[in-house]
Amino acid sequence: MKDNKRNRLVAVVFAAALAISGSSAPAQAQGVKFSYMGEMSCGAWPKHSPYTAIDKALTLNWVLGFISGRSSLRERDMLATVDIASVSAWMDNYCAEHPLDTVIMAAHALEKELLARAPAIIPTTKK
Repeated sequence: MKDNKRNRLVAVVFAAALAISGSSAPAQAQGVKFSYMGEMSCGAWPKHSPYTAIDKALTLNWVLGFISGRSSLRERDMLATVDIASVSAWMDNYCAEHPLDTVIMAAHALEKELLARAPAIIPTTKK
């Protein structure tokens, strides 16, 4: 069951990344500055939106992708003990308390908290 949730989470993260990367090329061609979502301030975090609303889902999936990448780097499964709703609630609370921080700062704070309880990733061997 957890693998199924994780697979859905990964699929949503990749879909959001593709949507973002696909839309940046025309914007750059027209001279519009493209910035990544981590630069957004916590004050702009859509804390009153449900995590399924598009304005929140895109940024939330950026956070989940960031944590997923950091998990791989640290060889710890930091997303093993949380789901999308709990990460959304954590970000809501953090951003309400730290409105001048950026989303990347919030993601690093979340990483630190999740790392403390994350199980090690056990490498699989191919037979």
